Amino acid sequence: MTSISPEKKISHPKGLSYLCFVEIWERFGYYGVRFILVLFLTQHHLFLWSDNSASQFLGFLFMLLFSSSALSATIVNSYFGQRRSVIIGGFFQMLAYFCMAQLSPYPFLLGCSFMVLGTGIIKSSLTNLVGELYPKAGQKQDQGYGIFYAAINLGICFTGLITPYIAEKIGWCYAFYFMGFMMSISVLSFVMYGQYYITDPCDKWTSLATVKAVFTNKSAKIFWSIILFFISIFTWKKDFFIDFILNHNFILMQLIAFIVLGIVFFHLNNMLTVSQTKIEKDRMQLFCILILSVFIFFFCFEQAASSLNLYTERYIDCTIHSLNKKVAVGSIQMLSFFFSLILAYPCMVIWDKLSSRYNLNAFHQIAFGSFFLSCSFMLMFFLSFYRREGIKLSLFWMIPVYFFQGLSELMFYPTLLSIANFLPRQEISSKVMCIFFSLLGLSNHFIGLFFSYIEPLQSRFREKSFFGIDFCLSLVLGILLWLSNSYLCYKMHTNEE
Repeated sequence: MTSISPEKKISHPKGLSYLCFVEIWERFGYYGVRFILVLFLTQHHLFLWSDNSASQFLGFLFMLLFSSSALSATIVNSYFGQRRSVIIGGFFQMLAYFCMAQLSPYPFLLGCSFMVLGTGIIKSSLTNLVGELYPKAGQKQDQGYGIFYAAINLGICFTGLITPYIAEKIGWCYAFYFMGFMMSISVLSFVMYGQYYITDPCDKWTSLATVKAVFTNKSAKIFWSIILFFISIFTWKKDFFIDFILNHNFILMQLIAFIVLGIVFFHLNNMLTVSQTKIEKDRMQLFCILILSVFIFFFCFEQAASSLNLYTERYIDCTIHSLNKKVAVGSIQMLSFFFSLILAYPCMVIWDKLSSRYNLNAFHQIAFGSFFLSCSFMLMFFLSFYRREGIKLSLFWMIPVYFFQGLSELMFYPTLLSIANFLPRQEISSKVMCIFFSLLGLSNHFIGLFFSYIEPLQSRFREKSFFGIDFCLSLVLGILLWLSNSYLCYKMHTNEE
């Protein structure tokens, strides 16, 4: 295998381009499903689910996606290695989209299962492989992760422009087929060329041996046997399982949510009971405060995939009359990620100047993120008053809503993730990420649960209640983070060993 030497006169290792290419199309499919799934479930004639059921299922699915990503770093990757995990995860995601394209309940549910499995395997592997391309520390590594993050946003913008358009103008199945086709192309390029430029300390094989090992070594045989066993059982009794999932989905969802919540408390208990110094205890207490902030923030932020998507489809005129063009409903969500992409550098420059001038710190920054999120829901709250029955609002009202959402994620998510990585000792950092991503998943699940309790209320009152509660939660979170800044800084002990 050819290793990348830092002395070569290239700005970044060539392997980064292949990892970015896989990540672009992995995120393309992931967010493509996020953008169109709730519309697909409520509009396609074979489903026609209620808003309540579609939102609950969407939250449940993304809870599983986040949770599987958290668990895979400590389970799957330790058996298969990083590169092998990329191939296996990409293969399952490709199968997932092709199954969903069949547009009937059994292959759709099977495709969702494959998507959970594939995303969980591939997500952490790609990020870890980026780190292996560089020395363990240095500015070039930071730049490499910056490029990788840009690839994520690029994939999101691509799918926001393409996937909803294909789904609404051509056909739902073609959108899923396109996602599966592009995922297969990206994995094939990784298999063919990744061996020459991507270093994984856990394995040393050629591309042919890589593919062969995915199916033939001892760990792989056990893994594939388990997968085939469950697929066989599910296929054999598919009518029973589909009936149980569709008719008893509420009980099943809450049971799995409690399991995920139990995993979170299990890891927290292990982290809090180990022998710690005074500084480590303070930092763990701070971590507990921050993970509660994560849950509240993303409980509000992740509304874009469900309630905001449905609101746009029902009450927003998506036609740009000056161009006589209608924008696909699912594409509107892309604005949030588009603003995050173009505002990243200006926000960094402006924040550096403000922080040096007014002595602001990272906790002020995440408080600003909550304030910006509250601004987006304040606008939605007032739109629910402004709207008149039978009259759709202009599309341009959604631009400031998603502008503030993109700005809030930019201020909140990277900063809090950096703090969360700084707080614990190195040996428990994997548990920190497991808790972090599991809470992101739980926030998605509770969005759907919350939606089900709001839905029985009258339509107009539901809109005002829903967006008003999100506005209050995000505003109160920002105020509490701002007022407790001194206490949070004290608990962090940034200037102490």
